[in-house]
Amino acid sequence: MNPLNLDARADLPMGTTLLHASPGLKCHLGFYREGSSQAMHSHPTPTVSLLLSGWVHEAVSRNEVSAGASSISIKPAGVRHRDVYGKNGAVILSVAIHDPGHWMAALPPSEWTWRPLARHAYGAALTFLAAPDGLRDATFELLALGGRVPLKKGAPPRWLRDVEEQLRDRPDLSLGVVASGASVHPVYLARAFRQWYGVTPSAFRLIQRTSAAVGAGLWSDRSASTVAHDVGFADQSHMARSIRSATGYSLSELRHMALRSLSSVNRRPRDD
Repeated sequence: MNPLNLDARADLPMGTTLLHASPGLKCHLGFYREGSSQAMHSHPTPTVSLLLSGWVHEAVSRNEVSAGASSISIKPAGVRHRDVYGKNGAVILSVAIHDPGHWMAALPPSEWTWRPLARHAYGAALTFLAAPDGLRDATFELLALGGRVPLKKGAPPRWLRDVEEQLRDRPDLSLGVVASGASVHPVYLARAFRQWYGVTPSAFRLIQRTSAAVGAGLWSDRSASTVAHDVGFADQSHMARSIRSATGYSLSELRHMALRSLSSVNRRPRDD
């Protein structure tokens, strides 16, 4: 049976919640019941969407695609489409771009397909979307992630190496600031960074921030909350999750192992 049979009865969406907004952008969270559908419609603004959970089957004209969790879709304004939500329904995070003129150079040509995201890229983008002050950077990165970008070989161009050095030294810098300094568009920067380094700028910044936290936590007597604040994490729990994800251990476990390792070195007999 065609899952897009519009004669079938369909429930209305459970609801849409506005999470946060910044100039020209609004971030919404939509909840859709299992088996519910949306008739042919379009959005008045370009929209970037992340499928957080569940499944969606979407069609534009005669083209159809199915997508599962950790997928991304970028729709220019006016693309008419219809949707059916599968088992377990769907939860979709969407960013509506209400000032498309500002983003025009970054928007892809008219396309509607959903694409899977690598887990690290999806997680990094979602981390930024969760914070109101990270919405613009997250949108830049999502636009860059929405296309297929093959990895490049060889040495990155000089300007991009400068960007990498800046983000390594200052992981708190926003994409807009770094891109302005490099005289490129933030989406172009995000796409080029992923092409050459294999990760998004936000993922790279998280790696640097986590490394700084491990270093500060191991080799100083600062509290975990102080370390989290000093290296730029939103809070101690966010830092703890990042450290465990990166190393497999908590900061306290790493401290214990480091102290034990150092004490065993100190106890070793020296050669005369």
